[in-house]
Amino acid sequence: MVVGSILSNKQLINIIEQAVPCPTRGSEAMSYLYLVGTGFGSKQALEIYKSMAQELKKRTAKRYTPLGKEKYRLLWLHVKPYFKNRFFHYLEKERQVAIAFEEMNYIAWPELDQSQPFKSVAQRLIFNLANRNLDFYTETLLDLAHQYKVDGVIHYAHWGCRWNYGRTKIIKEAFQKKGIPFITIDCDSVSERNYFEGQLINQLDSFLDMLEQ
Repeated sequence: MVVGSILSNKQLINIIEQAVPCPTRGSEAMSYLYLVGTGFGSKQALEIYKSMAQELKKRTAKRYTPLGKEKYRLLWLHVKPYFKNRFFHYLEKERQVAIAFEEMNYIAWPELDQSQPFKSVAQRLIFNLANRNLDFYTETLLDLAHQYKVDGVIHYAHWGCRWNYGRTKIIKEAFQKKGIPFITIDCDSVSERNYFEGQLINQLDSFLDMLEQ
């Protein structure tokens, strides 16, 4: 197993992504979630994370951003629509808004002990943000917003995750108390039948207009 090395490289990537301007597209970063879920412990994941860290270091040294220009920075909560759409092209390329960090890429668990695999798996589950109490979860998100210097938050509320819906109002109020704009997008991550791009873009435009005020 190569868990420790993978964890340290993923944490390094998360630190590098705090750079301004953002060295990566958040919409692409969310496509690597399968590595967090299934890749830990594999040599392939280690090589991928090493390569990503090296590339992001080069980008930050050159102050390169794939957006061309960064106008605003956002924290993205939960997942994204995993089907063909132009929402992220519009957000990142046309409106030049960076998804500075994605909640689902956050590493909440400590180094795992290779000699105690079952205990380590249990620790990873216990420390996962989805399994922590709401106060701890909310404080962690606020801390991420500070670390990544975000101007606002988009919460993509996937209809199939009922537990995610129940805490939305409390999280939103916590961000509003800190003066951080927060928007909830009610949609589906896997079914295009429940995806209405025109409405979502109008909703997004209203939110971005608020950031400009």
